[in-house]
Formats: sequence, C-alpha cells, structure tokens
Amino acid sequence: MVLLILLTIQSENPLEKMSFLIGHWHTESRYEDGTLATGDLKYEWVLGGSWIKFTFVGQHPKRPMWEAHGMIRATDEGTFESYAFFSSDDPLVMHGHLLDDGRIRFTYLEDQAGIDYIPSATGAKQENWRLEDGEHMVVMTTTYQSAQP
Repeated sequence: MVLLILLTIQSENPLEKMSFLIGHWHTESRYEDGTLATGDLKYEWVLGGSWIKFTFVGQHPKRPMWEAHGMIRATDEGTFESYAFFSSDDPLVMHGHLLDDGRIRFTYLEDQAGIDYIPSATGAKQENWRLEDGEHMVVMTTTYQSAQP
C-alpha cells in the first residue's frame, strides 16, 4: 500500500496545474493607458508532457507586431520556470508558483514584476504587474477566449 501511494505521488505532474492554459486562444490586452491590442496565442504540451510550449503573435502599442515563443516546465520543488523569447533579445527567465486563490504567479526582475495567470469559466485571464513603491500595480490585463468554434 505504501508503494502505491508513493507511485501516485511521484507520477503527479505539477505542470498539470497550468493545464487551463492549454489550447488556442484569441487574446485582448488592455494596457494601463487604455490602449487595446489583440493577438493569437497557443499553449500546447510538448516533450511527453514535461513542458508547455507557447507561441504568441499579435499587436503591440509601440511596434507594428509582437511575437513571443517560450517554454514552461515544473521544477523538482513543484514550482515553475518559464523561458520566453522575443526577437533577438536574451530570453526572459521567470520563476512561478501556485497561489492560494488558484492563480499562478511568475516573477522576474528580482520579484519586482511578473505575470499572474488566472483560470476563468470562459478561458483565462492574465495580469502583467510591477511593484511601484511597494504597491502591486497591474499594467496590462489580457483575456483569453477560445479560438475553437
């Protein structure tokens, strides 16, 4: 019986907590100045379910087009790592964890900025934020709507 419990614990993939993101999405992002931008986003399982790959192409208020590719994996500690690539820039490395309210928070810039992923009944919501004078400021909110008919 102990062996069965141990095998069950070891076979649980912490990345499953992010499964609400898997799919093809139309996105609408609202920036803090009220600007709207739309895009096409896909999250998919790759490498036997040990990674999630994402691809985004869409509008950006300060450039003609925005494109990002990335990979997310679970760590041995049950947290997450994300590697995002934008053009020829160095990859953005973020570290994530599950919050008590069900959202997944990724942080970067020594935890001074990040992205929260929030499951919803119709898809998901993403909040990009930064800390300003110790206050949590949402700088962009993105809604995900299924691109599937």
